Amino acid sequence: MRELHGVIRLNWKSLPSLKQKALLFDKFHVYEYQDELSPDTLKDHSSGLLADYEFLQEHDVIRKATFADLTRQTTLDAESLIASRIRPLMGRRMEVESEEYEFCCNLGEDFNVRLLSAGLNMDYSLNTAPICKLPLPSPPATEPVSNQQNLQILTVVLDALITPDEGTSWADILEFKAEVADKLWDFRRFLHTLAAKQQTEAEIRDDFEWSLHEYTKAMDRFKLKRSVSFMETYIIPTVEALENFKPSSFLKGLVAIRKRKIELLESEATAPGRECAYVFDARKRFGNKQ
Repeated sequence: MRELHGVIRLNWKSLPSLKQKALLFDKFHVYEYQDELSPDTLKDHSSGLLADYEFLQEHDVIRKATFADLTRQTTLDAESLIASRIRPLMGRRMEVESEEYEFCCNLGEDFNVRLLSAGLNMDYSLNTAPICKLPLPSPPATEPVSNQQNLQILTVVLDALITPDEGTSWADILEFKAEVADKLWDFRRFLHTLAAKQQTEAEIRDDFEWSLHEYTKAMDRFKLKRSVSFMETYIIPTVEALENFKPSSFLKGLVAIRKRKIELLESEATAPGRECAYVFDARKRFGNKQ
């Protein structure tokens, strides 16, 4: 499975929110201002932040982007992007003075992550996506429609993914992704299929939510079916074996457990909406999405 990299502006405040995005991305190329991710800065705010950041660097989940990476020549027409998309958006939002400063900061961050993502893709043939904060208007004619489509899909997926709580360690997240790597691969192929359809964000959301809903219903039906037969296929035979000291009956109970595991795998493989099994498992593992 080809790795998916994210490009993001990161600081000590936003570092904890990276856990949710890590459920989708394998690695992050990050840039910062004024050493906001330095050991001293992170330690001043929380020793836990420093430990998390060191863990991510040790496991190659985070890669720092240099200024040269950020200013590298790319195929993205920066002047065209500013003139046709950013300036009109600024004009509408500048009417609200209380939001002006935050908006300008977010705008600059989004612009930089898009430039950095384009440069990494072109120069290193990486599979990267910019993680933006602001929704941008329709792209100009000079920009491929697929760029905007991919950002819309990314928005829908991040909205749907569970946000692990503070008690969830980074080791737990990496372990989970390793356990269900095949499902993550299927999910990314599903997203690639959505991108090829050239849909609106609302249509993308409908397709995604329908698939996830159908898979959830199928798993609920399997769970009910399994619970009905649980007593007769495992509990009762095992209890009888223990009471009557019949090893053969006990072994039959163990065989029944293995059979039920196979039935679950078969049910998952044939369930409608199975492309979204990864999201279903992530919600189950890290809690219900509020």
